[in-house]
Amino acid sequence: MSNSNSKTTNAAKRLYELMIKARDLPQDSPVVHGWAQILGISNNNVESVLPEMTGVFTLYQEVTQTTEKLKTQQRAIILRYLPRIGQALYQLHWGNPWNHVRQYLDEATMVALESAAHAFEEEGFAEVELEEDSISSLLRETEELISQVMNSNELSSDLKAFLIDQLEQIRLALLRYKLYGARGLRKALVQITGAYFCSGLDFRKHIRRESKQNEVVGRFWSIAARFSDLVTLATAAAPIAPPLLEAAKNALLTAAR
Repeated sequence: MSNSNSKTTNAAKRLYELMIKARDLPQDSPVVHGWAQILGISNNNVESVLPEMTGVFTLYQEVTQTTEKLKTQQRAIILRYLPRIGQALYQLHWGNPWNHVRQYLDEATMVALESAAHAFEEEGFAEVELEEDSISSLLRETEELISQVMNSNELSSDLKAFLIDQLEQIRLALLRYKLYGARGLRKALVQITGAYFCSGLDFRKHIRRESKQNEVVGRFWSIAARFSDLVTLATAAAPIAPPLLEAAKNALLTAAR
């Protein structure tokens, strides 16, 4: 269970924090470099910006859909200004100055988005906010283990491929936590569990055998178990914990034994 003192977050709060960064960027910065900076992407890797923007669009859609469910009297006002956030996101002519984005993030729009964040909190559309150190620590260890798996001479090619695929699911979920929140973590956990059970009985026996004999495989299960604990913590504030989430966590813990 979550501690009553735990900080919480929600989709509107995460979008508001992104838009604060967007509002404060220099207005003459190229659009592509602006989004790269906000999303933590190097200016030398701008081809990655558009795929990552998918997460921002998804977050905006989630905020809009959840706002429509609100009971607050501010609902109509919030819905009036939310499309301006959408207009800011759809300024995708990469060479244009950042002002083409920032012009939509006026004070009234930002106040409406901040109000949405408060309303989400008050009406139960919230989740426990994971500490940044917990995310960054597990992300770093996951990336280190991916490198170890790739460079290992002791693992079969099929086991390597399996481990790298699942570690990459964890890596991306952690990396995109600010966009997808607990929903992204849940999805990754369920996909990892599904991949394990769909791998076939003989392969699962092979994995369990290697878990006891190979330190690298053992570390994979350790990371998977810690990831499942983060998912449980992040979803503790949700009104109903999805049964599939509990089944996924239990399956991973059983496999790790």
